[in-house]
Amino acid sequence: MIRALLVAVIVVCALGVFARPQEASAHRGTYRVNGALGLNLRTGPGGNYARIETMANGTYVKARGHSGNWMYLTSYATGHTGWAWLAYLVPAGGTSTSAPATGGGAICLTNYWGVYVCSSNDVGNAIRYWAAQYGLGWWNLAATAACESDFLPGAYNGLTGVSGIFQFLPSTFYAYGGVSLWDYWDQSRVAAKMFSQGLAYHWHCARLLGIA
Repeated sequence: MIRALLVAVIVVCALGVFARPQEASAHRGTYRVNGALGLNLRTGPGGNYARIETMANGTYVKARGHSGNWMYLTSYATGHTGWAWLAYLVPAGGTSTSAPATGGGAICLTNYWGVYVCSSNDVGNAIRYWAAQYGLGWWNLAATAACESDFLPGAYNGLTGVSGIFQFLPSTFYAYGGVSLWDYWDQSRVAAKMFSQGLAYHWHCARLLGIA
């Protein structure tokens, strides 16, 4: 009986910890969706509000505040703004909570190890350009490049032979129309083409991020 009561108390306390909203000031900066089935973005702070979209697991969002256990946010992948349940959002990690770059220039995101890394202006613009050409949100491409290579055009894995900002196997790169393996512009073009064809699963990082 005593043991059962103790278990009940522990369960109630645990539920209280998970249900208690954080301070509003904490809900600023960049978060990501952490749920295998994704996370619904709604028009208001409650499950009875209309669904705008379902954000995929790994999607990065800009936090804008909260009401109770619901966060008001904007999806970097689609630009949609709405409300989502806090339980499935986690801080983006790294040493900064600033948003990934928008507009022109460098893009800063977390790499495979959770450390913030920034592209050069040219690499960032190449990723944005080719994402737009293929009708993609640029974040998925940028997050994959950050995870795979820290955005470094000269990145090379001597064990596997994967190369460049998207860590292409040469055989894959050329099979999908690549021309210059070490050219970040050409790498971005081929990656965007493959993503648009539903081939993001070729990248280990895309699978980790829930993109593929």
